[in-house]
Amino acid sequence: MKLFFILFFIFLINKPIAYSASINYELCGKKYICTDQIVISPKFDDADEFRDGLAAVQLNGKWGFINKKGKFVISPKFDYSNHFRDGLASVKLNGKYGFINKKGKFVISPKFDDSNNFIEGLASVQLNGKYGFINKKGKFVISPKFDYSNHFKDGLASVQLNGKYGLINKKGKFVISPKFDNFMNFREGLASVKLSGKYGFINKKGKFVISPKFDYSGKFQEGLAPVSIKGKYGFINKKGEFVISPKFDDSLGFRDGLALAKLKEKYGFINQKGKFVISPKFDYSLEFMEILSMLILDGKFEFIDSLASVSLNGKFGFINKKGKFVISAKFDDSSGFKNGLARVKLNGKWGFVKVITIGFAKK
Repeated sequence: MKLFFILFFIFLINKPIAYSASINYELCGKKYICTDQIVISPKFDDADEFRDGLAAVQLNGKWGFINKKGKFVISPKFDYSNHFRDGLASVKLNGKYGFINKKGKFVISPKFDDSNNFIEGLASVQLNGKYGFINKKGKFVISPKFDYSNHFKDGLASVQLNGKYGLINKKGKFVISPKFDNFMNFREGLASVKLSGKYGFINKKGKFVISPKFDYSGKFQEGLAPVSIKGKYGFINKKGEFVISPKFDDSLGFRDGLALAKLKEKYGFINQKGKFVISPKFDYSLEFMEILSMLILDGKFEFIDSLASVSLNGKFGFINKKGKFVISAKFDDSSGFKNGLARVKLNGKWGFVKVITIGFAKK
């Protein structure tokens, strides 16, 4: 058999592949060749996903940052590090949190007990047991007085005060008073909240539009929200009506028309009619995450916009939206794809993998 390679995928990336790679040529069968490639070898104790071109990784107990060639651009010296966001990353050094730039220099000195990344220009930090918000100069714009605080979204953030959750604006003023036992950020105009042991949904005025009657409720995505009642999960619309009856053991929200659902200890994916389009056969699964790649699958060119990490027989791999493995189940653990790369664990160490197509074979 003679192999005729069509190197079309090389033209879809910025420069030729120059990484030391482990390649599997049998993922797509004997008539065509699509591969997975470990572009950063598994050598790290832990790793976060790539954000702003860099990934936080742990080596010998310390955290630093690598580029997409796997080279350290910020040496591993921190006790912990979050990913970069808006040019800054939250890191922990000698028991305190501060913020560094992409040169690894502190722009906000490590003095906080806890911190989250900057979102919408503000970061939630903890000082002396209380949470508040700072600007990029490290100055408090909302004083630390909350038991806990989430990040801002659309100018609002949920905070906990005296054991109850409410919603504040960027002036630190409550726009929804703290009276809920739990509070998720708004999605599609509604927020899931917990009151007296039950979950429901409120609008941005703090009024219930779906009364608290569920054992659990997730966020609205694509017009539907997963809810649990009597130990089973289904999906409701924004009127609180079940459009998919509660029959699953677990579920996540819809994304591009598919939702992860668990049935009889196995995971699969359903459509918005509640029908399994990828049968529940996996031991574990994450949601579909964007990848944007071209493959040859079943003898046809196929544009892949997302893959899902799944576990089968104790190993992790990646499937497409037809439920077919694009990267075989061979890893000890894996995350979803982000910016074309996915974290994978092999022999106790973490690295990064990507998908490439290098051609097909003819007789």
